[in-house]
Amino acid sequence: GGRGWVVVEDGQAGTAVRCECRQRERVPRLLDECGVPSRYRECRIRTFLTRNRDPLVSAKAIATRYVDEFLSADGGFSKSGLLFHGRPGTGKTHLAAAVLQELIERYSVWGRFVDFTTLVHDIQASFDPQTSETKHEILEPVMRCELLVLDELGAQKPTAWVSDLLYLILNTRYSRRLPTITSCPR
Repeated sequence: GGRGWVVVEDGQAGTAVRCECRQRERVPRLLDECGVPSRYRECRIRTFLTRNRDPLVSAKAIATRYVDEFLSADGGFSKSGLLFHGRPGTGKTHLAAAVLQELIERYSVWGRFVDFTTLVHDIQASFDPQTSETKHEILEPVMRCELLVLDELGAQKPTAWVSDLLYLILNTRYSRRLPTITSCPR
């Protein structure tokens, strides 16, 4: 009920450390703030229906292995990402949202779910002088978060500006060794 700190005796004046209540509050907050649309909030890998179709069974197994092996031997997070591609309605977004949410629940990962078309529109809207949010404010969490899901990548016709934007995001994350999960139509 305080500020999230407790004093631990250390033989001197004591040391302030984060209260365990902060960790309990962290996962629900990360889930609330990750941007997964309400339609996909309940998605988990175990609820992904494969209908015994080989590509879907394989995708589910890969997603499961990615979550299980996300924590590396040195205690850090995986530096590789995932790419889900296929026809509309095959479950790409379900799996991407499920992986993100399960990594938040298991490892307290700071993740973001972003629909690429919406991101492009938000950035374009930021060019309006009447808008208070800047391009930098929109892009910063996308490029800094520990795990990014870029949904529906390539669903729109790419212009040179959109291609440059995509390169900026992916190259920045790659250079910083931050994993990205993408879903794109076939």
